Amino acid sequence: MRDQRTTRWFSNTTPADAARDLKRTYRNPLAHGLLGERGLLVNLNDELVPISYEFLRSQPHHGAQMIDVAGAKRIVAAADEFLSACRGIDPYRYAMIYVESGLAIPVRPDAVDLLRDQMTSPEGFKDFVDGLSAASDARINREG
Repeated sequence: MRDQRTTRWFSNTTPADAARDLKRTYRNPLAHGLLGERGLLVNLNDELVPISYEFLRSQPHHGAQMIDVAGAKRIVAAADEFLSACRGIDPYRYAMIYVESGLAIPVRPDAVDLLRDQMTSPEGFKDFVDGLSAASDARINREG
């Protein structure tokens, strides 16, 4: 989180403690704790997938952590607030539009450049992504 606006929001948000706990408990172990082969992603049909799903059978390096209902509600509220804030901050709003479409995240540089070229306005980008999504759905329905 090197962006100053995001860092400032994250530090001043009411459920910031819950968001920090969410980051420490779940994001950090998954992003940094899966060492060796377990942490590698490979390009498969222009999508990034883990080289192995072995880690799903074992616990992250910190072990299991139980969450009570109140804690889970705080985490969900913090995540919702953080994601809502991202929807209103450039350049994150474009990432949120794309991620919420459910499309595969491209890894080829030309595919990434195509997306970047469309990031001139949030509304225009949403229209472009909706078109990609409709084309993907049509392709899947023809093949299925």
